Amino acid sequence: MKKYKGIIISFILGMIVMGVFCGIVFHLYKKKNEPYMMTEEQKEIFDNLEILKGYIDQDFVDSYDVKATDEDLINGIYKGYVAALGDPFTKYKTAEENSESLSKDNSDYFTYEMLDNNVGYIKFTEFLATADQNLYESLSDLTSQGMESLIVDMRGNKGGGTQTAVNMVSAFIPNGELVIYTVNKAGERTDYMSEDSYIKATDTYEDLNYDMPIVILTDGDSISSAEIFTGALKYFDRATVIGTTTYGKGIGQLTYGFGDGQSVSVTAFKYYFADDSSIHQIGVEPDIEVEDDPETADVDEALQAATDYLLDN
Repeated sequence: MKKYKGIIISFILGMIVMGVFCGIVFHLYKKKNEPYMMTEEQKEIFDNLEILKGYIDQDFVDSYDVKATDEDLINGIYKGYVAALGDPFTKYKTAEENSESLSKDNSDYFTYEMLDNNVGYIKFTEFLATADQNLYESLSDLTSQGMESLIVDMRGNKGGGTQTAVNMVSAFIPNGELVIYTVNKAGERTDYMSEDSYIKATDTYEDLNYDMPIVILTDGDSISSAEIFTGALKYFDRATVIGTTTYGKGIGQLTYGFGDGQSVSVTAFKYYFADDSSIHQIGVEPDIEVEDDPETADVDEALQAATDYLLDN
């Protein structure tokens, strides 16, 4: 009996393995031939991807050839799907991210003060929805303090709404001027004209020195609508640009909401100035190039150059 014990054990183990294997094959065969039923969560994902695809097919202007990063691709299904387009400005936002954007405090993105020699100073690091109103109110206040010249600091400005930037330009140029125009995927053109604005409707505006010298400070992080504001005032000879060349984003996005507070911003148009020029991947070049020295943290070379320029002019 001992002679056959090993053979018997091997036979029994073989039968067990074969049984398990046959069970797996049968299970897979059965699953393969059954209709696949999506869960509610999976159905929602597929539906949302179809919505995203619809917006992208409708509006997306292919302007960049930038590969999605590994971080983008693993940062959720929707973010990965959008990132794979290769456009860093077409973005998906979760409901939480949108909630954070809506809760931004203007005081973190906008400041102003009167410098020496009656030089007004206004700084925007981003154009929130109320940036045009912030500009008008600061101009009114600085004018009441005796402002004779103005510095608008756009360094590090992340941009914002196109119409907001046009409204801000309108404070400094006559009504009815073409500020920019946009062209969408279908080739349709939309003109953005300067028009009456909040500041022009106030008594304070009558006291504003329309011909006062203006300097705009820029750097490589001045982007999007900050470039619209800068480029337009430079085009109309209303401002001198000091600093370094801006980022060069001559495209804009349309934002669509869907599914419980989520949204997608799709690059949907290119914009051009009144002379048909585009700053896309070029930027707005300064009239006077001044680069801050990182080793002199206590000295702002560009701001100093701006105040010196205004005193001399």
